[in-house]
Amino acid sequence: GDGGLFNGILARYLSLVVECVPTPGRHGTEAVAIARRIVLATAEQVWRFRLEVDGLPVFSADWSKDATMPQAGGLVGATI
Repeated sequence: GDGGLFNGILARYLSLVVECVPTPGRHGTEAVAIARRIVLATAEQVWRFRLEVDGLPVFSADWSKDATMPQAGGLVGATI
């Protein structure tokens, strides 16, 4: 499915919060700190469960599970 894709989009926008949101006042500072922690924890999780192929990372669509090589087959594989 598209789960990994949506997770990546979320991580991208959270990283933009960390980089671009002005932090005047306590709430802005707290929001950026929370976003930063989420982005870093997510990156560590994704990296931990990666698979390396020819020295390059392959990431899982489910960031809490080990990455596996995509397999041809099933409905999607049959239509490609």
